[in-house]
Parts: sequence; structure tokens; C-alpha cells
Amino acid sequence: MTTLQNTFFEQIDEIRCEWHVPGLALCVVQNGQVAFCAGSGYRDVEHQLPVTPHTRLAIGSTTKAFTTLALGILVDSGKLDWDTPVRRYLPDFGMYDFFASERITPRDLVTHCSGLPRYDTLWYFANLDRREMIRRIRYLEPSYDFRQVYQYSNLMFAAAGYLIEQISGVTWEEFVTSHILQPLKMTDSSTGLPNSVGFADFAFPYMEQNGSAVQISFFNKLAIGPAGSISSSASDLAKWLLLHLNGGEHAGQSLISKEHLRQMHSPQMVIRDIGQLSPGDRLGGFPEIGPSYYGLGWRLNTYRGHNMVHHSGSIDGFNAMVSFLPNDDMGIAVLTNADNTLLPYPLIFSIYDRLLQMEPIDWLHRVSQMLAESEINPEDPQENNRVADTHPSHLCLQDYAGNFEHPAYGIFSVVFENDRLLAHYYDQTFPLDHHHYDVFTFAFSHRQEKVPVSFMGDRSGRINQLTIPLETAVKDIVFIRKD
Repeated sequence: MTTLQNTFFEQIDEIRCEWHVPGLALCVVQNGQVAFCAGSGYRDVEHQLPVTPHTRLAIGSTTKAFTTLALGILVDSGKLDWDTPVRRYLPDFGMYDFFASERITPRDLVTHCSGLPRYDTLWYFANLDRREMIRRIRYLEPSYDFRQVYQYSNLMFAAAGYLIEQISGVTWEEFVTSHILQPLKMTDSSTGLPNSVGFADFAFPYMEQNGSAVQISFFNKLAIGPAGSISSSASDLAKWLLLHLNGGEHAGQSLISKEHLRQMHSPQMVIRDIGQLSPGDRLGGFPEIGPSYYGLGWRLNTYRGHNMVHHSGSIDGFNAMVSFLPNDDMGIAVLTNADNTLLPYPLIFSIYDRLLQMEPIDWLHRVSQMLAESEINPEDPQENNRVADTHPSHLCLQDYAGNFEHPAYGIFSVVFENDRLLAHYYDQTFPLDHHHYDVFTFAFSHRQEKVPVSFMGDRSGRINQLTIPLETAVKDIVFIRKD
């Protein structure tokens, strides 16, 4: 690691600034030891407070591996079986598809093969408790058959967390804390927000606007927690990596059997492109990265011929990646307080090149070029499809006001106020702008693109429903007027 420290790490601060990342924490483990652990940049830009190895940042979906480890612990104890239908443990659990309801197993919940697309808008805004959120899954239409293809689903991991609660008798948060975080002495980590009470060294979330870091709010909808709510530090994630590289043992104590840890690191589902891959998934197009699979809470590839287990994590204002090469006894974790950045990927690949003593690839340039080539066309697709010089079928806009309900998504409320229509969805309020005919548009606070709302009437002409394309993989979501 000496050469790595003297050459690559002296460039970290420059790279971080070039990628407009306020703060970054990084750890490297090798041969059973922590080889490097450091911070760069700021956890608090306004007050110039530095990131340290103990700074707490949200790790997003890298939380999923903690949830599957918790399931594995229950399997080891004989309280759960990976391949017994979930309904054996949760009689009221239901899916839209009857066969899926009867046959879906804990393994299915955490390998993204339920048939459901992401449906992220449901949990991102909803102020629901975990039980109610899971109950609403039965009203979500699948886009593929059960076990047909890989489709990433945060909701299924939330269901896995709820399953842990019902079997163990304690919350997912309590189980993960007592069975994983505390035994590993991950004292910088928690199952909640980075700024949880009692922690002083935490990072604020940021997003880039015109080349500057702008502080944003912490994401606080923690019902989805088992899919992505853990906060941790570089120092703590080094312990997490060593656990996986050491066969599930820590300080002479076995947290999980080698058999079930091996299943976590083994392919369960093939990941193929069905038009729903994220920017990070597109890295699989490079020849150095082998075919993609999903294990139990982990992504699986090869990197330049070396088996690689990894998972990225992204939540408002934070981006992370945790990765290890099991056959080479090395691992790396990168945490940032930057929204929607891919910097962890090229950093990790570049470090692996040096640790493996392979000819370095300019991954920073490669990924930058990939992002530049894949930039979204700035033209508004809704504007391109607009029919000019039309007006609503009801000249009185008050006719469009009302409460419209979907059994999973809840109530989308439209009100007439100050001569215009406003929409309320949970804690979001936004104006509805006339697009054409009976179609209006709005933009969620965290997005720039416009979303169309299509109003429809019954035979008498009364507006009785509206539809919104909240999940692109299925038909528009239909909200029915509540009288």
C-alpha cells in the first residue's frame, strides 16, 4: 500500500474537486488488515469541517447486504428457510399475481425477481409505516412474470426487513444493530440518518448546481430502511469488508455460517438489459468487467479476470460503493456526500489496478466520457408532443378539483386556488400547468422533467379519474375520484 499511498492518494483531493464532490471517505483492506483509511474534503462545506475516517455518511443500497446477512443469521438459527414461501411466515403477505403470492420465498425477495419494477415513487414520498407499505404491494401490477427477469426492487427488500421483524420479534433496526453492528463494533454506524442524535462527526448531503455544492435535506422516509437507510464510516466499513473476506468471522466469533455467506456471494439471478439499467450498470459494457449477476444483497462480476462482489448505494445527497475481491483478499469502500455521482466506480477500479499490479486503466477519463456521451437530451419530451391552441374540456377548472385515490399510491389531491390548479401528494405541493386538452403537467421537487396528469370523465362528462405515469415499466397509474 505504500506505493498506492504515495502516488494515487495524493491525487484524491484533486479528483474529488474535479468531480464536484464535497467530501469523500475511503478505506482499503488487504490480507486481513486495514491497509488505508482516510477522508478528503468536507462533511460540512459552509463551516469547512473535514471528512475523517469516522465521519458518518449514508450508504444507500449497500444496506441491502446487511439485510441479507440478517436473514442468513435467522436461517442459521433455524427460524427461517431461504426457499420456504413467505406466506408460511407472513400469512397476510400478498402480491398482485396469485402465483407469486403463494410461491415467493425469502430468497426471491432479495434477488429482484418478483416481477415488479421499481415503483420507487410510492415509497419515496409516502408517509407510511413499514407494515402499511408492505400491505400495499398487493396492488402493484408486475411488468414481467414471477422469476422471469431481474428487476431492481427496493420494496421487496423492505418486505424482507418486515419479515425479519415478524420472525425475530424486534424491529429490523434493532436486529441489525444487535446482531451485526454491535458485534462488529461498528460504533460509527446506525440504521438511521447520518445526523442521528448523539453523533457529532456526520456529513451533510449535497447536490451539484452549476458547479457548486448545494446542501439539501436528509431523506427521512425510513420505512424503506432495509433497502437503504444505514449510515456508516470508512473505518466501520473496513470491519464490514473484513467480515466478508474472513468467512463471516470477526475476532474469533462467527456471525454467520460460511455456507450462507457463500450463498450471499454466489449468483442467484442473471442481470440482463431490459431497458431499465442505471448509469452504474452501463459500466458492464467495458470489456474488463464480466457478466453481471445478483447474489443475496450483492452484485457479482469479474474485474479483469478477478471475481468481484460489490454493491453501490445512492440516496439523496450521498453515493457509495462497497466492493471486494474474495479470491484476492482485498476490498475497498468509497463514501461520498454528493448526489448522483459515479466517482466511487472509477476510484475503486483504479485502486484495484494498483493493488493487483496490473497496467492502470484511466477509469476516471473513461467514466467521464461515458457520462458525457449519455447525457439526456435537454429538450422536454412533453413539450415536443404538445398540441398547440387547445383548452380543457371543462372551462371551469374547479371541475378538475377533488381527491383521487389509488390503493397503493394513496391520495393525489387536486385543488382550485387563486385561479389555478394545485396538486398535493403527501408532503409535496406543486402547480398543475395546462399542457393540452385534459392533460396537465407538474414536476416533483427532486426532478426536473415534467410529469403528465391526464384527467378523464364518465358518460355524463364529470371528471372521475386521472392517470399518471409514475412507473414507466407498466401502464399509467389510475387514481379514482373519492366522493
